[in-house]
Amino acid sequence: MRRRDQPRFDRLFEYAREHADASGLLNHQNPLLPALFSIDLEQEARLDDHEERLKEVEAAVAASDNQEAAPPDSNP
Repeated sequence: MRRRDQPRFDRLFEYAREHADASGLLNHQNPLLPALFSIDLEQEARLDDHEERLKEVEAAVAASDNQEAAPPDSNP
């Protein structure tokens, strides 16, 4: 593994540890499978957070664009 990828790799196992209680309930024959599901759950949660933040930013940009495109008030 490349040295630059080590922090990302370590983060994946942090995700697995965060969900260790839930994955321990599976009692699966292959201990890697619950760990992979735990990693996937955490990444899905992060994707949901990023998508929500993106929607907020896009809404703010659209509101700003609409405000700039509005005709100026003709009353002095």
